[in-house]
Amino acid sequence: MQVRGFILVVVCALSLAAASTLSGANGQEDQGKAALEKRLQELLKERVKTAERARDAMQASFEAETVTLINLVDATNKLVEARLAVATTPAQEIDALEKHLELMQNTERKIKVRYDIGTRGGEAKEYATAQRERQSAEIALTQARLKTKR
Repeated sequence: MQVRGFILVVVCALSLAAASTLSGANGQEDQGKAALEKRLQELLKERVKTAERARDAMQASFEAETVTLINLVDATNKLVEARLAVATTPAQEIDALEKHLELMQNTERKIKVRYDIGTRGGEAKEYATAQRERQSAEIALTQARLKTKR
């Protein structure tokens, strides 16, 4: 009987030691995870700033006719992707999509002026691309707004 008691005490002690070790490991994992999440948020915010600068530079290059509309569209899409990645609420997502739509509307307007007067940069393919991208931005915004109505 004394042997059983001794074994029971040893098993309990080992169980407590294991639980304590696991608890410490989980605490370290939680700290490691928190540090990674913090770093991720920093990187996401940094990417928004970089994407804004890249988009502004691409806009200037587009107006100087040194890059194509596709280059500008790509930079604009990367910017909205970056803004959506940091959004934590539906309202923030909608705000990001509204800004994206505004950029695409401005681009479409500029291309249409060129299209209407028949100048370089206003070819039918450019105008159709600008329309398609504006429509895509408007669709994404409308879908985001619909999600908040459910």
